[in-house]
Amino acid sequence: MTGLYPRPEAPSYISPTLVIAFEACPAKAGFGRDPSVVGLRRTGPAAAVGIIAHEVLAAAGAGVAFDDVWSASAGSAFEKLAAQWAPATPPQPSQWPNWALTRERVKVKFGDSDTHGSFVNSVTDDVRASRLQHVTLLASMSPQLDSVKNAYTPLPWIERQLFDSDTRMMGIPDLVEEHDGQVVIVDHKTGTAREGAEADHELQLRLYAALVSAELGVSRVRLEIHNASGQVRLVESSPGLVDDAVAIAQRAHASLLAAERGEEQLSGKPAPKTCGGCPFRGVCRAYLEAPPGDRRAGRAFAFDVLEVDDAGARQGIWARVIAPVEQQGRVRITGFPFADEPEIGSRWGASDFELREGHARGHWTTLLHPLQ
Repeated sequence: MTGLYPRPEAPSYISPTLVIAFEACPAKAGFGRDPSVVGLRRTGPAAAVGIIAHEVLAAAGAGVAFDDVWSASAGSAFEKLAAQWAPATPPQPSQWPNWALTRERVKVKFGDSDTHGSFVNSVTDDVRASRLQHVTLLASMSPQLDSVKNAYTPLPWIERQLFDSDTRMMGIPDLVEEHDGQVVIVDHKTGTAREGAEADHELQLRLYAALVSAELGVSRVRLEIHNASGQVRLVESSPGLVDDAVAIAQRAHASLLAAERGEEQLSGKPAPKTCGGCPFRGVCRAYLEAPPGDRRAGRAFAFDVLEVDDAGARQGIWARVIAPVEQQGRVRITGFPFADEPEIGSRWGASDFELREGHARGHWTTLLHPLQ
């Protein structure tokens, strides 16, 4: 067996985030909900920067100094990364991708009281804790959700979790408010835009539109994306486009449910853009068996353990790479994060390491998982 197919635990309600992940790669979305390998998905530095930005913006207008909020959030993010990646040590936050640029953009927006005063200043830790308790309760009573709608509260809604039992969708829009008699959904994007992000953002907003329309009984809403520079982009929200988005979500949900039952194998979409940062490359059969042009050579392989050094596996082992085909052969491995000494003949998948002249060296972000 050169790799795995995901066996996900499908959610009762599907979110825009999961829909977008499924559209990009069904296998990756499935692995992200597969209990046997979900531990490979860890917060990386780039994602941590985005989390910090959201936390800092949530504190805007509360009378707290920007530098104090940013430093506290960054310290917390670093501690969480260190815990997830132990025994490896992540780099300091100042070395994370887009750190300085994001910090400056958030600082400008943090000081703009007109931008934040209408909604951000009421997002406190107490609100977030209350929402988490609400989500936990709803998750425990999902059968009842078929007959229970969200209790109505006046707009604006700030990060309010919405469910629709008819479409089996859920989501948490950043902001839902009313302007001049029109319902407006606002989504805040604080990071730098990646390639293809525009289409994903539009799908996300249209799914929010479906949820809000079902909740409020309105036929059409206004969709806005606000970036960290204060620019606003409108997203088309015609009923036809919203219906198309809902259909995409329902197809994804149906496939995840079928995969959970063992009735469908979720296919991968190997490509450098799709797989470049995927934490499941080392275990994904679609990736390991894909043509060389669809992979980043040297960043993931499956291997069998041949010998273990007397000093222990982290000091070194000899292994035989079995996939991808262009890397097959004997290889020396050092610095891989084995928790215990691997058995001779055991099969593993690994990703994010250096490979030069038959020697694979582990990095602090190296991921490792058994394939048996």
